[in-house]
Amino acid sequence: QDPTSTLQYQDSAAQKIYSIRLLSMPPHTLPYTLPSEFSGYPILQGLATVSMEITHPSNSPFTLPDGTKSPTLPLTLTIDGYRSPVTSGNFVSLVKSGVYTNVKITSSNDLFVNTSVKSDKRIPLELFYKKDTSPAYHYSSDDDLRATEAFADPFQAKGALGMIHDPEDVDSGKGDFFFLKWD
Repeated sequence: QDPTSTLQYQDSAAQKIYSIRLLSMPPHTLPYTLPSEFSGYPILQGLATVSMEITHPSNSPFTLPDGTKSPTLPLTLTIDGYRSPVTSGNFVSLVKSGVYTNVKITSSNDLFVNTSVKSDKRIPLELFYKKDTSPAYHYSSDDDLRATEAFADPFQAKGALGMIHDPEDVDSGKGDFFFLKWD
């Protein structure tokens, strides 16, 4: 009856199942081998947690889920290196190097929040399909004729984080990212 508590229970259950799955894997290893072309890239083998704080561009307060007002919005991002080790490793590397410090949100609408950063990195498109045992690289789901296949992690969930790539050059990620505001 209450969508908010239902979502909280679903999130809690999903986190518990994921934690149980992680127990079956050795730490800091992937259950597959990455292509050798990524040997020089930062790779995240596991999960990472990134804390972020957003300040409203107009300095007006955010309304937090409990109804209180705050000049900043704290976010905790769980970065999944099991499903996207190259993208995740590069994102965490950019966080650690301070690239996202004081970055402005370049656009926002009812669904997306986008950032724009200056980075010399070139992050490939990395997609993990539900039926696969490792990520696929260099092709969009349309280019790979897999547009109707499900991803290992659904991308429609609130808070899903993605890297921005040029549709004409899918390996063009630089570090700009977006996240979904709603389901």
